[in-house]
Amino acid sequence: MAKLSSPPRAEGLTCDLFVRHLPKQVDFSQLQADLTNLEVSCKAAWDHVKVIAKRDSGPVFKSKAPAFLKECAQRIIILKAVHRRVRNRYHSFLLYFGYPSSSVRNMTVSKFFKLISDFALEYHTTRAQILQQRERQERLQREAVPRSSRGDRGDKRQKESRLSE
Repeated sequence: MAKLSSPPRAEGLTCDLFVRHLPKQVDFSQLQADLTNLEVSCKAAWDHVKVIAKRDSGPVFKSKAPAFLKECAQRIIILKAVHRRVRNRYHSFLLYFGYPSSSVRNMTVSKFFKLISDFALEYHTTRAQILQQRERQERLQREAVPRSSRGDRGDKRQKESRLSE
């Protein structure tokens, strides 16, 4: 088992959290409405295909258009299921972080990821300030050691000059 000679670097955390600002740029509140509009449009397209199929008796149209709309409907159903599962996992994620169950439904994805992004920025700046402060302290300690040794020599010279007077 390898022993760590230095603490683990936290840069990975900062980088990971900065990447998390991307989801806050997506309008998740509009997603549910978009899925509903897709479903309504698909149902309307079925009605239009039925009307067109009555007037146009081409076998290509009768086979390809319904097949395309059937595939679209299946994809919309899958998208809605994925959206529902992701939303449920997001709510579980908020509960894991300690949000009360009453406020989980009110916390939007955009708000949450803005909070995470702000935390990452604050973490990054605070960490940089602490590292700079440590470097200054170490530099001052390194500079203090040679001064004290020079100061001893200076004191001896001053004593010698006083004694000679």
